Amino acid sequence: MCSAGTDPHWIEYVRALGPIIIGVAVAYIAYMQWKLAKSSLDEKLFDRRYAIISFAKRVAQQAGLAEEREQRQNEFEVMQRLDEAKYLFSLEIHTKLRDLVQASRAIRRLERREIRSAGSEAVEEIRSLNQEMDASQERIGELFQKIDQLTSRWMTLGGNK
Repeated sequence: MCSAGTDPHWIEYVRALGPIIIGVAVAYIAYMQWKLAKSSLDEKLFDRRYAIISFAKRVAQQAGLAEEREQRQNEFEVMQRLDEAKYLFSLEIHTKLRDLVQASRAIRRLERREIRSAGSEAVEEIRSLNQEMDASQERIGELFQKIDQLTSRWMTLGGNK
């Protein structure tokens, strides 16, 4: 038995280990909260990035298909999305997205272009117009591939790894 004024030695160990155990528990909770916040941020960034990429692709795919009024309405949204892309992606991806939009605009311009010539000159002008459109559509296809390649690391819920 212990004497009246002394505590057993194991009580001293418990007193010393108590704050350490509490500190470890607090550190674990803080770490789990950090992981949850990071996961939430990654998910939000994924959603925003995906929206921009899918919008840019939709605009490029619909080049020339939408009515003039609808194209003008989309133009403002395109500019907003490109501005947002500057902050969500690297400069290279932002540049490719801008190129994609410009290539789709080129197709729209080419489709609106009127043939003013007659006879063989008109045939030559149509041939030239078709070549320009084919080149623009080929450029869009190349940009789709490049954008997919560049954004593959961004378009996961794991974020920028």
